[in-house]
Amino acid sequence: MQIRIAKPADFWSGILFAGVGIAAYVLAMDYEPGTARRMGPGFLPIALSVILLVLGAIIVLKSLALMTGPEEAPRTAAVSDAADRRFEIWSTVRAATAVTVSLVFFGAALPSLGLVLSITGLVIISSFADPRLTWVTTLIIAAFMSALSVAVFRYGIGLSLQVWP
Repeated sequence: MQIRIAKPADFWSGILFAGVGIAAYVLAMDYEPGTARRMGPGFLPIALSVILLVLGAIIVLKSLALMTGPEEAPRTAAVSDAADRRFEIWSTVRAATAVTVSLVFFGAALPSLGLVLSITGLVIISSFADPRLTWVTTLIIAAFMSALSVAVFRYGIGLSLQVWP
């Protein structure tokens, strides 16, 4: 029985998540974590880094496959493989670009447009990363994320963020 990497993209994503989680944990150890009842400045960074590390480990484990018999026969259509790789590269570039542009938009728009419109724009722009998303789904996600963000940051934590322009 052998273990092989069935999904290399997931494997390396999991490694990246775990690495960032470990680095964040090491950096957060300089701050006092406190307790669950009286949280210190290091509590949230440590908790998030542990979550990121666990998430990375789960992704790595899910990318592996056990081989009990002979390896499956390779596909014979080399042209199809090349087309699949080009499509996969284009999908990755499109997704990375959409997410990056959406984050830049959010950072630039937050002071002038407010939290609700900035998050709505972030969700709409980042939805271009997944061509399977419909406009209805995107708008539902945008409305939910905007409402959740206002509830958490404005009313829950009490940050004085501008909600509307």
